[in-house]
Amino acid sequence: MKRWVLVAGGPDGDAAFGWLESLPDVEARRADALEGARLEQADGVWVHGPVAPARGVVEWLRGGGRMLCTLEAALLPSALGLEAVAPDDRSDTPWPSIPPIGPLPPRLGLACFGPHPLLDGLGRAAFTWAPAPGDRLRRTAYHATRPAASRIVAVERSGTVPDPARTVAWEQDVGAGGVLCIGAFVVPDAADPLCRPQLEAVLANAILGEAIPHEGRSATAAAWPAPGLRAVEEPAMAVPSLPALGPSLPSSSSPLRLEGPATDAAWTLAGRRLVALGREDAGLVEAWAHPVRLLAGVHWEAEVVPGSVAAAPEAIDREGRVGGATVRERWHVPVELPALIWEVEGAAGQSLAFTVDLRRAWPAPPGAGGDLRFAVRPDGGAVWVCDGAGARALVAIEGGRLAVRAGHGPAVEVIARPGDAARIVAVAGVDEPDLARGLAGLARRGLAGLAAQRQQHAEQLRRHGTALRCPDDRLTTALEWAKVRMDAHLAGTPGVGRSILAGYAAPDPARPGRTWYHGPDACWTALGMLATGERDGPRDLLKFLAQSQDATGRVPHRVSTSGFADFDAADATPLFLYLAGRYAAWTGDVEFLRRWWPSLLRAYRHCLTCDRDGDGLIENHRQGHDWLRRGPVAALGLSFHLAGGWVAALEGLEPVAEALGFSDLASELADRALAAREVATRRFRSAEGWGTAIDPAGVLDSRATALVAIPVLLGLVLPGEAGAWLDRVESGGFTTPWGVRLLERADPRFDPADVHAGAVSPVLTGWVSLAEWRAGRPEAALAHARLNAALPFERTRGGFDEALDGLERQAAGTCPDHAAAAALTAQPLIEGLWGIVPDALAGTVRVSPWLPPEWDAMALDRLRVGRTSLTLEARRRPGGHVVRVRRTYGPRIHVALGRVGAPPAALSVDDVPLGGAVARFDAEGEHEVIFHDA
Repeated sequence: MKRWVLVAGGPDGDAAFGWLESLPDVEARRADALEGARLEQADGVWVHGPVAPARGVVEWLRGGGRMLCTLEAALLPSALGLEAVAPDDRSDTPWPSIPPIGPLPPRLGLACFGPHPLLDGLGRAAFTWAPAPGDRLRRTAYHATRPAASRIVAVERSGTVPDPARTVAWEQDVGAGGVLCIGAFVVPDAADPLCRPQLEAVLANAILGEAIPHEGRSATAAAWPAPGLRAVEEPAMAVPSLPALGPSLPSSSSPLRLEGPATDAAWTLAGRRLVALGREDAGLVEAWAHPVRLLAGVHWEAEVVPGSVAAAPEAIDREGRVGGATVRERWHVPVELPALIWEVEGAAGQSLAFTVDLRRAWPAPPGAGGDLRFAVRPDGGAVWVCDGAGARALVAIEGGRLAVRAGHGPAVEVIARPGDAARIVAVAGVDEPDLARGLAGLARRGLAGLAAQRQQHAEQLRRHGTALRCPDDRLTTALEWAKVRMDAHLAGTPGVGRSILAGYAAPDPARPGRTWYHGPDACWTALGMLATGERDGPRDLLKFLAQSQDATGRVPHRVSTSGFADFDAADATPLFLYLAGRYAAWTGDVEFLRRWWPSLLRAYRHCLTCDRDGDGLIENHRQGHDWLRRGPVAALGLSFHLAGGWVAALEGLEPVAEALGFSDLASELADRALAAREVATRRFRSAEGWGTAIDPAGVLDSRATALVAIPVLLGLVLPGEAGAWLDRVESGGFTTPWGVRLLERADPRFDPADVHAGAVSPVLTGWVSLAEWRAGRPEAALAHARLNAALPFERTRGGFDEALDGLERQAAGTCPDHAAAAALTAQPLIEGLWGIVPDALAGTVRVSPWLPPEWDAMALDRLRVGRTSLTLEARRRPGGHVVRVRRTYGPRIHVALGRVGAPPAALSVDDVPLGGAVARFDAEGEHEVIFHDA
């Protein structure tokens, strides 16, 4: 039992004490002043609001006491002589009336530099107060100054980007005890309870956890370093050696290699720890070793005349003229190491420049890692750079020299002068051991080993993942590139986790490193991975989202590679639940889901709290946005596609709960799904068809959008009820020759450059294709699938754009390599074209292929359902169709095989006539099903 005393008065003190009393294993007392708190009988004291100092407090702390100071009480350390610099930013002013942007009101909170026990269970940032009109902003913080004896725990967060100039939480060791100050956004009696769960979690981490420093604290407690302002050379510093990597290798012979004249298109090359970003006409632009930027602003100092470029899963090759010389470049990125290998031929006499700044990915503020230190090897063969937080980089050159100087701000400027054959190797680490592991990996494998590992990885995706064989080579190649791109977005950051990134954006000075471990987008990516037989990515994503839940049970909308999370997506948590159900249907891996079942239950219970009006549907209102983050169509109340995701999540979790032995919960899920389905189809139905959103006042927006695709593909809208919408979305108002717009061109809200108002989205195009497959419109479905399949051949070689202009066939977004766009290219070609419906929990799979009239045959190799792998072959024959099913691995599986279109006059399985339109049999070896036409 822990003994805590609250020193506070007023209504907020009453609220604080009521919460403190409710904590388990806490014996709570209350005092009006520190003088009467009887500290000798307490393990900890929480001082809230303005309180005078008292004698004996410092001695009590030195003896092991813990003190939490909130709001004006954050002045106590300086009043007690523990801190020489008092907080300079003090306010107690009315909160200005600020209208909400989107479905959520303004919120304020804390952001830590790295892991800290104050935000355990909340990521590295948390909103703790949602101010309401009439509230007062009480803040005791550092703004123009920094504490002298205390470590900065958290800075202010009022949006996505933390404000490093305003310190709102700091801590100090005092003998065997310590002090934690939180000078703002601790409002126990807040009128708006939206952020109360997060505030209570923060306070519980202080009262019950290890947030307050003390002797023996074992938890990692990162502190904000002083903002970086410069780079300082340290000539005496020993520069690590780069291991010899061996000779250069021949160009990639991958069958997916795409080559041609260089354009201004982007290219990306990614491994688990590093992504290189470039342009075909300019070469490499920058490289990020998550979470830091390794190289920036890369450019040749002489004029560059573009030549040719070849992109393969293993490497990027480029040839052009630099300063009149023909220069060949090749970039390698190892599968697992935070390293970049850059080979250059023919560049003798030329020079290239770049910057090493170790800048952490946005939204971490500039200079977050502190000042830089650097050293260069006397022979100019390598440069070593380290920041104040321990991140470090080594850049070395073979066959050339490096010249180095301090740049503007915390940056090191490097000039590389390669010889006729040179190799630049850049390696980074979040700390010294991480860098050492990277160097050891380079030494152990060498270039030949790293290239072989990368090639083997690419071959594994190609040879072991699900593959399509058909007369349309573009479809088969696009599917292979989709597998490569989805896999390339599975990444990891030490201290943050391993999960699926949303996409790789072009370099952006305003938001450097703007890629995220995503919630909703990554769930859609994982669904594509499952369809192609890949399971590591979906597993890693489910685990990551489960571990990243906040105090309410909701999962994050996104987490930056620098560790900052936000939870502002209303669809993230139901999609997490839906993915868990689909993972079970594809894999049958209930033991993995059993391990994370408590997290799934927390997410489910959170979703139930989002139904504020009790109608069975979860709402956007005060929960966050959905796929439409902003724009004229964004739902502030309730969206139809969110309702579709919720119903699908309930239906998908029911068999999982049953398989895990939770029959009562399974029945509850089934009942809720039925009720939610009835309410959704009734409330969103309109005279014009289906509406997109219902505002907080209950008014339906019945204007058509392409987002009705989600309720259709997820089965909320039955095919017979979607006819008018399907006709409309297939027309030229929605569908362009390069994809589907969100809004019709004639809609007054249409904006061709905004993906949330009228730009073409390949993700949306894929959803529409899946909806059309489900609704029995195969011609339209395949036509839309082909639009996405054209993407890898048009701009980024092998890449899938996030958005295209709504009026012109050109990119409209900042992300030329988007994982969910790749997934929504793959999924329609497997689940749609072949009509695959897996149920690994029941040991069955339903297959309903559609053989296009212009094709004589097609095949699907290595379809994985549960532990079984199947090969399917469909071909036309006089008077009907033949489908061969061959079990190539694993236990037998029950197959229900039909076909799209008119039912057959008769069918047979292995020459045995059957009645009906669907052949049902256990696949044990090879089987032949013949569908006879009338």
